[in-house]
Amino acid sequence: NLENANLTDAKIFGTDFTTAKINGVNMDKVKKTKISEFEEKSDLKMLKKYSNLKEENFSNSNINNMDISESIFYKIDFSNSDMSNNKMAHVDFEGSDLSYVNLTNVELLGSNLSGVNLVGANLSGANLSGANLSGANLKDAILDESKLYGADLTGAFLENVSFKEVGIKGANFSGAHMIGVILENTDLRNADFSGIHMPGQNFRGLDLTGINLQNAFLKSSNFENANLTNANLNSAYLNSGNFRNVNLTNASLKNTDFGGSDLTNASLKNTKIHNSYFKNAKMDKIIINETYSDSCFEQDLLNKVICKIKLELNPDSPPYETNYELRDNYSLRN
Repeated sequence: NLENANLTDAKIFGTDFTTAKINGVNMDKVKKTKISEFEEKSDLKMLKKYSNLKEENFSNSNINNMDISESIFYKIDFSNSDMSNNKMAHVDFEGSDLSYVNLTNVELLGSNLSGVNLVGANLSGANLSGANLSGANLKDAILDESKLYGADLTGAFLENVSFKEVGIKGANFSGAHMIGVILENTDLRNADFSGIHMPGQNFRGLDLTGINLQNAFLKSSNFENANLTNANLNSAYLNSGNFRNVNLTNASLKNTDFGGSDLTNASLKNTKIHNSYFKNAKMDKIIINETYSDSCFEQDLLNKVICKIKLELNPDSPPYETNYELRDNYSLRN
């Protein structure tokens, strides 16, 4: 109890004032950079199953190995805390701060983390199946060996996130920002990556069978030796990509931009190509058995003229962008 205490000129470096009573404390000449040490923390005993809390401060706390499931935590500060091994199924974290929190091996099934700050959080081994992570900020987070089955990551910010050996079956990554992510040993077959922003990503040699990349932004990405059988690449921006030896059998390529890409030895067997763009693309030794294509895929002058007219009449058609914007007069894609 430090109520009304005189701490003038006191040295308080590294002092823990968690749960201390500090009303009326005299802090004259205490360095302002250390005044934050006096912020009174909320009582950890408030955290339990079915809790309903608002605007509390549990930052820098040990809150591990607890059952706080089915709770409502509105605008709670959990930043830099250890919440590992907690049971937190169906918890609503609306507006809360979970940045740099240790969330290893936690249960977050069906929890609401929409728009939540999870920057730098460690979610290794966490079960996030069915969780709502739409619009959440997970920059630099670690999700290795986590479970995201059926999770909603629509529009999530996932820059530099580590997804090693993650279960993502049924997860929705539509519109997610995924620059620099690590996808090592993660099963991406039939994944919904529609509308993702993922330029420069390395998919080399991966099995991407049935993946949905419709309207995805994947400029300069590496798909060499990847399996894109039955993939949806409609309206995808794949400019300047590496597609050497890629398998695009039965893939859908409607309004797809391959401008400046390397498709050497690519298999387009049974592929449906419509209104797609291949200017400056390398297509040596491609396999086009039973491929459905239109004038935009052909290289003779007449078909090039027909294709140009078609693309100009359809404002949603590629090209979207190029390495040769000035030379080719491409319209830039937002």
